[in-house]
Amino acid sequence: MKFIHQREQLNEGDLVVIVGWLSDRTGLRAAMFLVYGCVVMAALIFVIQPSGYWPLVAAVLFSTAFYPIFGLIPAYVSKVASSSAIAVSIFLVSLM
Repeated sequence: MKFIHQREQLNEGDLVVIVGWLSDRTGLRAAMFLVYGCVVMAALIFVIQPSGYWPLVAAVLFSTAFYPIFGLIPAYVSKVASSSAIAVSIFLVSLM
């Protein structure tokens, strides 16, 4: 298994692992705030500075947030919900 610092570049799967690791260390709520903050920052970059290298920065921020959100929402609902059936239904709804 190669470590991230030994690879030539990061891919989207690595970003999901990094956000998952952060959610384990800081908690689901903090990870969700981080992910939504990345989306807001990407949107602001596209509105305020849509030229130069800034769209690439916005793309990295958005890709950091895109895939992890599909796992963070069901994990948060299953943590908060009293029944596992509710968590499964939320997971199925998020897939659609």
